[in-house]
Amino acid sequence: MKMITALLAALCALGPATAGTGRAGESDFRRAGWGMSKEEVRASETEAEFFGETGEILIFRGEIAGAGTRILYVFRDGALERGVYAFEGTDGERVIEDYRAVLSFLIGLHGGDYELELNAAPGEVVDPDDLEALRELVLAGAANPVTAWRTDRSDIYLRLTNKDGRAAIEVHYLRRPPVR
Repeated sequence: MKMITALLAALCALGPATAGTGRAGESDFRRAGWGMSKEEVRASETEAEFFGETGEILIFRGEIAGAGTRILYVFRDGALERGVYAFEGTDGERVIEDYRAVLSFLIGLHGGDYELELNAAPGEVVDPDDLEALRELVLAGAANPVTAWRTDRSDIYLRLTNKDGRAAIEVHYLRRPPVR
């Protein structure tokens, strides 16, 4: 529950949404489209188990790339604007295996055209292919790697983070403002 509370606080701090609705037939996060109502999203989620809801968030439990995850649908003014995978039980050696699997899953969905920001502390030398060393830097607070994909409708961020002294994986899908 502590992880969910911290994640909810982080989501709220990401900033305001812009008005608008999803386009018919398009999905932006899983089978849901930006702008859908809670009822529409709940009906679209057929692969995960409903876990609960709080305010403007629907929470499901499921599996992505072989790793257990909480699936959060975040609404603003009743319209879907964000989606999050918060992976459970990924620490120690397993976090590296899960991170590779999730990265591969996202490349399969969004392609290999992504940006990697290691966000390393000054003076830190980071080899992005040495995931075990990267995990240690994350745990020490010396790196905060983010892999990002951009589509015309979404920004997608894969993060390897430090959650209460443990390495954790999160994927954030954020609705992009419509181009005018």
